[in-house]
Amino acid sequence: MPYIDEVSNRRFADEYEGIGKILSHAEGEAPTCCNVPVSVFMHHKDFRGEMPVKHDACLKKSYIEWETPPVENENGCVFSFIMNTRVIPEYRPAFPYITARLTVADTVALNLPLSVPRWYSRENGGVRVEFNPKRFISMTEEPTRLFSPDGTSGVYSVYVPKELIKKDCPVKFKVEPEKNDEDVIITITLSPRRDILNLSLAVLRDELAQLQSDVTELKLAHAMLQAKAYPELFPNYLNAERGVAVVEETRHMHPPTLCKYDGDNLILTYRRGTEHLSPDGAAYAVRSFDKGQTFTKPEKLFDFGNHDHRSTPLLQISNGDLVGCDYRVGAGYDSDGVYKEAKVFPNPTLWGVWSSDRGRTWTFTDKPLTVPNCKFKYCEAERPLIEL
Repeated sequence: MPYIDEVSNRRFADEYEGIGKILSHAEGEAPTCCNVPVSVFMHHKDFRGEMPVKHDACLKKSYIEWETPPVENENGCVFSFIMNTRVIPEYRPAFPYITARLTVADTVALNLPLSVPRWYSRENGGVRVEFNPKRFISMTEEPTRLFSPDGTSGVYSVYVPKELIKKDCPVKFKVEPEKNDEDVIITITLSPRRDILNLSLAVLRDELAQLQSDVTELKLAHAMLQAKAYPELFPNYLNAERGVAVVEETRHMHPPTLCKYDGDNLILTYRRGTEHLSPDGAAYAVRSFDKGQTFTKPEKLFDFGNHDHRSTPLLQISNGDLVGCDYRVGAGYDSDGVYKEAKVFPNPTLWGVWSSDRGRTWTFTDKPLTVPNCKFKYCEAERPLIEL
């Protein structure tokens, strides 16, 4: 029989917090797993706001494993925890979903749909999972992919039958992305909060503050769509035609830098990689020979491997050569591909680059470009260039 416990806020006699001890990650880390290796700073949030964890700089784990608190008796129990899931490309509105496998007590496994902002339940072997979504942030509302891998956040309530319960012992949980043949990127973060059942004024205040922040971001995205759909309402906006030069659903591409050359020809350079920070970043470009109406297929300009070429702004100078900067993070990743901020700033990151054959081949400066008499050799360039 459901009831309210005024001390713990439990809805049932045998309802427990879902997080006891994290087994797969160190204490203080965000228990996160991904199906691809990613090195990126993450600001982990759920519907209550910032999670009480360090901001990880790498996703090397392919699963998350943890134990619940010890149970008080051998009855069937409900464990509640918060988890964020994100799938790139964006969430699927219909079956088949991208899924993760949740294993309970090393015995029963269930497939959970990922990044689905709707209530659902799954049941197998007496174990039942209910998901109540509380927050959904899409890629269109974030400034850059995976700085805040929020996706869909909510409360998972897992009923475990008494056959899998031992008095005074915890229950082990494990979640890992299911293998799939599609080109998708999956990120799962377990919120390490141990007060899921807490409904104090402080908890509600934090939830309201996060909701207000999300609504503000949503209104901003809505305003941008309004300006695109009703340009006549914004006469002071630049009167221009909108077009798409290149799209890849599962790759991070930034920052686009446009260069006009040989009259009206255009070359748009950008960085292409697995994520915002990843050692496979390479310099790519697309070209247009009809003033931006159409663009060619992407071409790789150059890639030194494990260097992460961050951007390549170009300019055609008076003799016809294309000159620019190769902003590359060569010393920023260790042998495992883990991004190390401490390794970046003491090392140079900017080289000169030019081409005398319109970008078919490239020449690089022998020495990096640095600020004279500055102890930090780090420099970057991500904006169009000018000829003095």
